[in-house]
Amino acid sequence: MIEGIVFDWDGVIANTEELHRLAFSKVLKAHGRQKEIPREEWVEYCGVGDEGTSKLLLEHNEIELDWKMLFEEKNNAYEQMLDQGIGFMPGFKELYALVKERNLKRIVCTGSERKYIDRTIKALGLYNELQYVCVADVGKAKSEPDVFLLACERIKLKPEQCVLIEDGITGINTGNRLGMRTVFLKTYGQSSNADLEIDSLSELVKEFKAILS
Repeated sequence: MIEGIVFDWDGVIANTEELHRLAFSKVLKAHGRQKEIPREEWVEYCGVGDEGTSKLLLEHNEIELDWKMLFEEKNNAYEQMLDQGIGFMPGFKELYALVKERNLKRIVCTGSERKYIDRTIKALGLYNELQYVCVADVGKAKSEPDVFLLACERIKLKPEQCVLIEDGITGINTGNRLGMRTVFLKTYGQSSNADLEIDSLSELVKEFKAILS
């Protein structure tokens, strides 16, 4: 029986995943990349951790630079974008209302740095509503089960009692291995092996009863 929801943060609750893509695009351009990272390409960089994303982008663009320097430059660009304001992903408010109505446990499981999740969760008024865990809490990316197991532990449920909502294929694959019920938000057009694929959270609102049964 499903008793809890594990949410990704960037691109599922907050409309910040695009900001990460645009911030990396901006700094890569400064280092010689001519074009913005395509949306359909971005999904392969999601869920592999800060180091993994940075190293993959440097490798794919044949740029010789320390990944930590690239990531620091990206964070500076990202912070400037955050200053312009953020919002919820379409359909999240309606979905969250259903989650609360059914008294389901809920938690955020994110690859974001704690300082950014603190900042953005407060900006969206959810700081007292949602607890969260970060990959930094376990020292491993979402390709490993540790951060998802920690999320389930925090809400005192087993993985198979939870629905995982992700926009990253890496997270979906790990959730599947753990026996979670998985929902993939196809923001960037790719497909996954999730239990349910949706183009927007509004679709999940319609399918909510079915995904819980």
